[in-house]
Amino acid sequence: MRITAFHGLRWRLAVVTLGLGPLGHAGELHDHDNGPLTGFFGIPDSTEGSALLDPGETRWGMMILASSHSVNDVRNDEEILLDGESTRLELTYRRGIGRNVEVGIEMPYLLHESGGLDPIVDTWHSWFGLSGGFRDRRPDDLIEFRYTDAAGAQFDFRRNTNGFGDARLFAGWQFHAGDRSTTALRLGIKLPTGDSDELLGSGGTDVSLGLAGDFLQPFDVDGLSAYYRASAVFIGQPDLLADRYRDVIGHFAFGLGQQVTDNLELRLQAAIRSPLFDADVEPLGDPSVTLTVGGNFRVSQRWAVALAVSEDVKVRSAPDVSFQLTVNYQPD
Repeated sequence: MRITAFHGLRWRLAVVTLGLGPLGHAGELHDHDNGPLTGFFGIPDSTEGSALLDPGETRWGMMILASSHSVNDVRNDEEILLDGESTRLELTYRRGIGRNVEVGIEMPYLLHESGGLDPIVDTWHSWFGLSGGFRDRRPDDLIEFRYTDAAGAQFDFRRNTNGFGDARLFAGWQFHAGDRSTTALRLGIKLPTGDSDELLGSGGTDVSLGLAGDFLQPFDVDGLSAYYRASAVFIGQPDLLADRYRDVIGHFAFGLGQQVTDNLELRLQAAIRSPLFDADVEPLGDPSVTLTVGGNFRVSQRWAVALAVSEDVKVRSAPDVSFQLTVNYQPD
């Protein structure tokens, strides 16, 4: 029997949250682009910062990111339609390996589904007066990812699929540590381990290089923190739209966090990405701008839970809305 994406999501959330015990570590929220044609590229996440683990320390993380897509854009000889849902289950591992050096790996499991989040997303948009794309013109619970240009159909994907995505290795070197700020050089390599025919991977190897900066008590405000991330991503030739991809893209993210209590931190984050493809339609050929709001909840030094929601501030440039749950575990 087929399980809808909504019921499947509830089941996956239960698996993550049961039996974990105390909660802990706070930090930046994930801001991964979970689009069906953009989410498999090796773009760094804001959680890769400049506050690194000490030698021998480790941290495990598990994220569930459920995204709803509702886009139909027609420009010149191009048309793109994205209607469906994508869920990313991501396991990460980090370890401090030397003085001011940290390495890690992320391994995603991806699901593209017809889903059942449409009523929830409609309610969310109604509460905040946000755009709902072209949802009113489409039945609920469909999956259709399609793009055509002057040469005809470039892809037409209309089935549920799931599997492991592209693994990514990352590292950081902290070269500045002040009383209220740290700065690190970040490196990432994304490998083509996912099946590009099933939209689980790009088919190419991507390399990212960037700077990460973190600040405590900016403007002398107690409990306030801030960060920035600036990266260049060198894209390896993808299997899909290989004649349109851009070799190098830029990514910039920044945000604020406010410690409300000893155990609760609220966060506001933004991310901007340059276009991934040479195309007229907005989801492929325009810069992406997203806003993420949420918070971290800590009960002990070992465990932490983060909840967040992301919106495409520049409409049609990213998934319509994404819901995030992250659990982090850091042993003593």
